[in-house]
Amino acid sequence: IAETLIENQKFHEAELYYRQIAELANKEPVIEIARSDALFGMGLIEIHEGEYDLALGYLRRSMIIREELDVQEKIALTHNQIGICYGHLGKPERAVEFYQKSLEIQEKLEQPVGVADLLFNIGFSKMRSEKYEEARVFLESSLQIQEQKIDNIKKAKTLNLLSLIELQLQNNFYALEQLIDAQECLSGREKDLNAIINFNMSQVYRVRDDFVKATEKLERALHYWNSDECIDVNRDRKISVCCITKAINLYLNKDETNKALHFQTIIDGLKASLTEFSDMSIRNVDDFVRTIFFLSEGEITNARTTFDLSKNALEKLEWYNFMIYYHLLVIEQNIKEYETLSVTPLSVLENIKKDILISISIAERHDLSRSLILLNMSHITVLVMTKEKEKALELLNNLLETVSEQDKSDFLVSLKQWASVLETNLSEEGDVSHEKVEQLFYEIYQELRDINSIYEMNVTKEIDIIGKVSYL
Repeated sequence: IAETLIENQKFHEAELYYRQIAELANKEPVIEIARSDALFGMGLIEIHEGEYDLALGYLRRSMIIREELDVQEKIALTHNQIGICYGHLGKPERAVEFYQKSLEIQEKLEQPVGVADLLFNIGFSKMRSEKYEEARVFLESSLQIQEQKIDNIKKAKTLNLLSLIELQLQNNFYALEQLIDAQECLSGREKDLNAIINFNMSQVYRVRDDFVKATEKLERALHYWNSDECIDVNRDRKISVCCITKAINLYLNKDETNKALHFQTIIDGLKASLTEFSDMSIRNVDDFVRTIFFLSEGEITNARTTFDLSKNALEKLEWYNFMIYYHLLVIEQNIKEYETLSVTPLSVLENIKKDILISISIAERHDLSRSLILLNMSHITVLVMTKEKEKALELLNNLLETVSEQDKSDFLVSLKQWASVLETNLSEEGDVSHEKVEQLFYEIYQELRDINSIYEMNVTKEIDIIGKVSYL
């Protein structure tokens, strides 16, 4: 009964049955396996509730019993769930250890479905560690088994992840191809998965500067997430992010036709999606969309006013990336102001520096590691421009200390190359030539240009703005 209730997502009712099983098993030693099942089930419920440390406690206690009884299939399942907990706790390498243990057992038991799931989980964890080439190998192995078993939903999920890897590796054509294949695996019934695939397609089109198609795909994603049949518990959050992304696409597309009407439509969409929050939060998110609108019109003073009103709501919704994005847009407007009004470069750079430092503090506070690296790069660039060589060198060394020597991702390899050239340049006597700064920046700029991710802020936009700072 408990397992059936979990399948139907009735977790609180399932918990009552598992507690009864545990009490009965404590009184009767011969049914230890039932007690291990109850503990395992309680672990699954805590995973659903987002209490991953509590889940680990239940799962470990279940594992002790299962290992004593040598129930290999159940040991494999427990290893897998422990791996899932570590994944949610932000420890993908630790998660892989448990997935590998589970995989070994499933291979011995000749369970192809279990093997495919574990290869998928390992691939996902490798992807989160930015080990994209390794992730691709595991995911492709999982895909081969899924194709044999004709499991279209799992196949679509795997193709979706492979597309994100290709996007990170700047293979945009292959990323889009895999998303199209993923879409063909699905009927119209899988609302949440269809929504995610359409959202990711919009990301690919956006990287390719095709904002019209990007917006079309966002509309499709919204259509699926707004469906009554969509059971995703995070649906409201995803709808809101989708609406904000649509607003940014309109801004980037410089669409002057009915711009005010577009933004009002987006505000209405946000209000409809934020039912779980107070009216004040909804009004404040409305203010954030207006902030983007004011920035698109070059009205920095009005934008600062509406942004200040929206900050509490953005904090509550944990939209820290959008807070950083706002400061990047302000930096862009400062650059435009310099170009059009011939404001002295130093005052512009001081304004830019202020917004960069605010963004760095947000990224540090909320552990947005990729964003933090890029923001520090932009800060170093401005320090070089204002001839603060010693400060730039100190910040550069601090930045390099945070980069793991074991991390071989393309992003960090490129960063190290950039830092090495800059460090040599800063150590030389005299001023750093602007030509050298531009040259060494654009070496990394070309490699990073197409990097983007559904999980992180819009890296491409950030790189573009740092590039403009360099050219200033």
